[in-house]
Amino acid sequence: MINPKKLVLTLSLLTMILMTGCIHLYGIKNIAFRRAVYQSSAINFNSTGHLITDGIYTVNKYGSISQNQQLDSRWVSKTNRDEWVYVDLGTQSKIENIKLYWDTENFATQYEIQVSDDAKEWKTIFSQQKGDGGTALCPVKNTETARFVRLNCISGKWSNFSLIEMEVSGSNNIDHKPEAVPAPSSNGTQYLTGGNWRIQRASEVPVQDGKKLSLSGFNDAGWLPATVPGTVLMSYLKAGAIPDPNYGEQQRLVSDSYFTADFWYRNKFEIPSSQKGKITWLNFNAVNWKADVFFNGTYLGRIDGAFIRGQFNITDYVKWGKDNYLAVLVHKNDTPGEVTIQTKGNPGHNGGLLGADNPTIHASIGWDWLPTIRGRNIGIYDDVFISYTQDVQLLNPWITVDLDTGKKDFSKAYLSVKTEVRNSSDKKQEVFVKGKIQPSGLDFQSPVFTLEPGETRELSVADLTMVNPRLWWPNTYGEQFLYTAQLEAVTGDRLSDSIGFKFGVREFTYDTNRPLTIYCNGTRIVCRGGNWGMDDGNLAATSDDYDIKIKMHAEANLTMIRNWIGMTRKDAFYRACDKYGILIWDDFWLANPGDGPDPDNEVMFMHNAIDKVKRNRHYASVALYCGRNEGNPPESLDKDLALSTERLDGTRTYISHSANGAVSGWGPYAVQDREWYFENTFPTIHSERGMPNIPAYESLARMLPPENHWPVDDVWGIHDFTMEGAQHGKKFLEEMNRYGTYNDLKSFSRVAQMVNYIGHKGIFEPVYTNNSNGMLMWMSQSSWPSMVWQTYDYYYDTNAGYFAVKQANQPVNLIYNPSTQDFVLTNNTTEDKDGLNIVIRLFDLNGKLLKESVFVKSAVADSRSIISKLELKELSGLIFIKSGIYEKGRIIADNFTWIDADGKKDYTKLSEIPQAKLKGNSGPADNGYYKITVTNEGDSPALLIRIKAIDTQSQGQILPVYFSDNYFSLMPGESKEISIELHNKAIGQEDVSFRIEGWNISGQNL
Repeated sequence: MINPKKLVLTLSLLTMILMTGCIHLYGIKNIAFRRAVYQSSAINFNSTGHLITDGIYTVNKYGSISQNQQLDSRWVSKTNRDEWVYVDLGTQSKIENIKLYWDTENFATQYEIQVSDDAKEWKTIFSQQKGDGGTALCPVKNTETARFVRLNCISGKWSNFSLIEMEVSGSNNIDHKPEAVPAPSSNGTQYLTGGNWRIQRASEVPVQDGKKLSLSGFNDAGWLPATVPGTVLMSYLKAGAIPDPNYGEQQRLVSDSYFTADFWYRNKFEIPSSQKGKITWLNFNAVNWKADVFFNGTYLGRIDGAFIRGQFNITDYVKWGKDNYLAVLVHKNDTPGEVTIQTKGNPGHNGGLLGADNPTIHASIGWDWLPTIRGRNIGIYDDVFISYTQDVQLLNPWITVDLDTGKKDFSKAYLSVKTEVRNSSDKKQEVFVKGKIQPSGLDFQSPVFTLEPGETRELSVADLTMVNPRLWWPNTYGEQFLYTAQLEAVTGDRLSDSIGFKFGVREFTYDTNRPLTIYCNGTRIVCRGGNWGMDDGNLAATSDDYDIKIKMHAEANLTMIRNWIGMTRKDAFYRACDKYGILIWDDFWLANPGDGPDPDNEVMFMHNAIDKVKRNRHYASVALYCGRNEGNPPESLDKDLALSTERLDGTRTYISHSANGAVSGWGPYAVQDREWYFENTFPTIHSERGMPNIPAYESLARMLPPENHWPVDDVWGIHDFTMEGAQHGKKFLEEMNRYGTYNDLKSFSRVAQMVNYIGHKGIFEPVYTNNSNGMLMWMSQSSWPSMVWQTYDYYYDTNAGYFAVKQANQPVNLIYNPSTQDFVLTNNTTEDKDGLNIVIRLFDLNGKLLKESVFVKSAVADSRSIISKLELKELSGLIFIKSGIYEKGRIIADNFTWIDADGKKDYTKLSEIPQAKLKGNSGPADNGYYKITVTNEGDSPALLIRIKAIDTQSQGQILPVYFSDNYFSLMPGESKEISIELHNKAIGQEDVSFRIEGWNISGQNL
């Protein structure tokens, strides 16, 4: 034991600790350095366990943190009895000894060092009965092998335990390295993804001079390998330095004060000599919140705001064919706000002071659907890349489209090709722009024009006529054909720059009176879809993630996503929406005025807004700009946003307010009786309406630790299932009680699917019967593991709510209105439907057919008509209603629901239905595609039949999977064919099996 008052660390040792956090002796090192730590408790949101392995343990001779430190880096427990912390070393490790750095007062007098292979069964390898704080060496008699090391604090003298650092001397094979830098593209563009990026908290960098940090002589060996693109927090998570904050209540294990700070990034990369002679550009697609950029000892400039691109001319500073050094100081938010916590009873406060820093990731402060993100998602969260041009550069090209939407004569499309052109040289340049559109083969070329030195000009390159174009349509209205435009800037006889992009031939028109009506190619579009609060709570969505998410929207027959307060920025989101035909309602970065203040810096706000419009206007899917959520922007901003969207775009409309004026909103956000939905859906596009959508059991088990599976507790609240608040979990439970009892997580999820199904049909079906212009769910996807407001869940599993949304939004449908008892035929396509055969069947609780009605009807495009009425007086008890619509003998829509004909809304008798007997036949696989036919061979109805794809080796669930239908119901003797597509086409047929379960179906393998 060393008395802390006698401890004096030399400057050289201090430097070594600060720079590396560990000392290597014959392969032995501090294997706890920057490893995730788990704790029994912490006194606040800042003094959490992972601070004891961060390498910041400078102790002065009095045993306290030195005054030059900007972070009080220590774990402090809530009590001084029976508290613990343990380190996950990441793999089985050889352990030689443990060293503890205690506070001089709040230390454990009695404690144990324990090891484990699974963090469940612990073995004590050291015990202390008379600890007196300071630095304590805990020797291990014999080398131990384990993955986890725990400090078990039994008792202490003061109010809590305070541990500054915990070192574990030993060895293992952990060596975290980011992926290698990808190969350059054909035009030389080099994405700086992976590679040599490193990161360090600014307070721990001894040199606060970016010019020096961006030179070869600076030693960053003790910095953490960084994930770029990615937030600061994600770099630490990927490196194993913190626990996964998405699991259970582990967000409490991550220090807010540690990550709410400035951070330095540093990178080393080569720029090939073959590019010498060109202008070389360093590009940042996005950084949150602000950044100062340094390159090879030179300050390049600043990026202000989370949604603006940064581009720097680095030509004069490049070391050709050698290592080049980049240093980026990422600034924390000025007003980060405070951590909020959700409980079983209360979802906490929405938003906060962080709104003053907009444009930033405002949702990161926490909402009733997302916890407070530690550090508020600062970091280089989008791509960084090197690109090359000659003197003249093309910027932000786009194409406008004019069609004869009045007559719907689409034999010709009139295109206008536009771009910005910049002269980056100090000389006048004679320039022309030429290009080609494929596959049309249209060529174009501008006249020659003169650019002054440094001049940037908006240029209309050419007006073109395309004959017999293939149109781009929103999902379910037609195909999503995309043309490719390639532009080239030419000076003299030299190619100076080239740029390509995809675009759709389509034209939006609008009726901007209340209700706002959006037309595409002259056809009214029913804007059915949902809000995205965020793409991912940690900004961790990849291009593949966006493709999955948007495809799942398209598969659910949706047509619109609202980019709520503009939180989703990445190009891959917009590209996927173009690909799948999902329109984008694109907000700017202003939340409800009650959820945060107006932005402090309107100039920065508008710089980001202008860049947003320029960057995204070429995407076919962008349909609408909106100034503010549930309020008007400040008058000056509202005026500037309206003028800028008109001046820079002019092909989309702008609305100030998301919930008033030409549109409506304001929820509700809790489950309602199905009649309520039909009685409260109006012609306006309704921007927010939702209800909890409880995931399947497997996903609930992925987000909740076993000890929190049952009963409902505060960890459920953290994952957004709170009794009060907008989601009103108490009301959802009351609806579940109509169906029966539940006493564990599995039965809870099973019963919840019934409420999910009926409720989500209720949200969307009235859109069609009531001739509304649209309905946007709150929300259609979840940014973190949640129990509310989603279609698919965070893990990409789809539940009964998802398939209810899909069924309710069939382009042609037969919908039962429980308020009027009408059956309504709807056609929301571009085509008239003649001679449709419609079959309606009524069944009793036992699956006995009570009545069958057959109709032959026609439905013109964009129409709805009542074809029949249900005579309730002729019925009693629980009734199943099934319908099918057939066109030329092929079924094009089916629908299913249940009612209590007695009006009591008591569905508990559904639990009395005997177990169904099903048979499933699976056809041969075809490159990830399967077909399964399910038949009800028994005498009982089979309700909410669910098919799961299973990995035959691990028996784990395969995700994501796209089903033509799921959670479907079959009456006795009925069959249904289900088409299944695995996202991962590499999974072989021998590795896939299918399992079936449901409301009254015991799990069975197919």
